[in-house]
Amino acid sequence: DFEAALKRAAPAPGDILGCHWILKPGRSGGGRGVQVICCDPETSANDVAATFESFGASPAVVSQYVQRPLLVEGKKVDLRLYALVTSFGQEPSELRAYLYTEGLVRFCSEAFTLDPTQLCNGCVHLTNNEVNAKNAKA
Repeated sequence: DFEAALKRAAPAPGDILGCHWILKPGRSGGGRGVQVICCDPETSANDVAATFESFGASPAVVSQYVQRPLLVEGKKVDLRLYALVTSFGQEPSELRAYLYTEGLVRFCSEAFTLDPTQLCNGCVHLTNNEVNAKNAKA
């Protein structure tokens, strides 16, 4: 039962995850096809299921959306750090990894909000450069 599964997935009060989900098509890039959906009590399980099914046969990644992301000056930001793992072992001390000295910081071009009217605004929710470069407000 889909509705029961949604209720089981609800986070504890105060958790950084909530009732928002992000859906990313598996065979796309540049932020194309990404959707943020809200599963609050006013949204029926049928609406959520219809959104999932809108991806058709194409593989998709569906995950809970971080409702309190890292913000800088009110805008969502993400960090990309690159590591090379050269060995794994049975014990944590046997892991060997090298962190590259440079990384990447990406920003949204509009202030973060979970306002339902802004859930489709990629410039609020996606740090993708291709999406934010097209923003006339930036």
